[in-house]
Amino acid sequence: MMTKTKLTEPLSARSLATTLAIAFFTLSVVILVLNGALALYSNIQTNRDALSSKQQLIAQNAANTVSQFVQEKFSILETAVTLSNPVDGNSVTRKNMMDSLMARDPAFQQFALLDTRGMQLAQTGHLTLTLTDQFINQLKGDVLTQNYRRSQLYQPDLHR
Repeated sequence: MMTKTKLTEPLSARSLATTLAIAFFTLSVVILVLNGALALYSNIQTNRDALSSKQQLIAQNAANTVSQFVQEKFSILETAVTLSNPVDGNSVTRKNMMDSLMARDPAFQQFALLDTRGMQLAQTGHLTLTLTDQFINQLKGDVLTQNYRRSQLYQPDLHR
C-alpha cells in the first residue's frame, strides 16, 4: 500500500526554501526596476531644471544686451535733441541733426521727427527720402501712444 501513496503525491513538490527564494528574487527584481525608474525620472527632472536655468540665463543676458543697445540709442537721441532743439528749429537744423545721427550710427536706418502732439515735422532714411510702409504704420500705431506715455513719465528738459 505504500507504493500507492507515493504515486498520489505531487511529483514536483517545492520546498518552502525554494518558494521563499523565488519570492525574494522576484521582489528584489521589482524593487530594482522601480528604483531604476525613479532614478531615471529624477535624473531627467534635474537635467530639465538645469537646462531651463541655463536657457533663462542666456535669455537674460540677451535681454540685457538689447536693453543696453536701446538705452544707448535713446541716450544719443536725447543728446541730439538737447543740443540742437530740432522741434523749435528750422528745417535746415532738423535735416542737419537727422543726417548727422544717421551718419554717426548705422542703427538709425529711418528717422522721423515728431512734435509733442505726434505730428511729423521731418523725415529721412538711408536708402530713400521716403519712409517704408512698415515704419509709417509704426508711427501711426502704438508707437505714438507708448512714446506719449513714456514722455509723461520722463520729460527731458529741452531748453537747457
